[in-house]
Amino acid sequence: MKILDYIRKNNRSREMGKEIENLYELYKQPFILFAISNYPISKDTAIDIYQESFTAMYQNIRSGKYTERNVSLKTYLFEIGKHHIFKYINKEQKENDILQMLASEWNVRQFPPEEWNEAQKIVSELLEEADTDCNKVLILYYWERRKMEEIARYMNYKTEQVAKNKKSSCLRRLSFELKRRLESVGIILGK
Repeated sequence: MKILDYIRKNNRSREMGKEIENLYELYKQPFILFAISNYPISKDTAIDIYQESFTAMYQNIRSGKYTERNVSLKTYLFEIGKHHIFKYINKEQKENDILQMLASEWNVRQFPPEEWNEAQKIVSELLEEADTDCNKVLILYYWERRKMEEIARYMNYKTEQVAKNKKSSCLRRLSFELKRRLESVGIILGK
């Protein structure tokens, strides 16, 4: 749902909705320029992040989490936006790390840029689809750099070996499915 639709549905008066719409438009272009000038994101991503950030700001105001402080509303909005940008970049980095690890496993030297972008998109989709336990185990091991013993405790597995087996199984499934999907879009990996 678009942010303006959300705001309109959640305001009783048309005048209030118009004011919020004006506020939304007032900060939109400055935020997009700020985001694409300072962070490695596209304009489309900056627009999406702005919508998420404005929604969060609006909800915080309505719920009383934000009250007038020593920072302007614009500064508050941009701080929320920076948080969303970092979250996005971190997610992108995780997907990139998985793809690079699997590419090295498949002995793929380097994907051409257009294939790399498609591969990252597919990894993102796979991570969204992966079962929750697999996601947790892979994130704990590869990004949080936790030891198997810690993962076993966190995931309530009986032993460290169960955690190792789960990680191995999840990685194998992810690797197999990624390879299958890449080949289905014409990206053939090294033999």
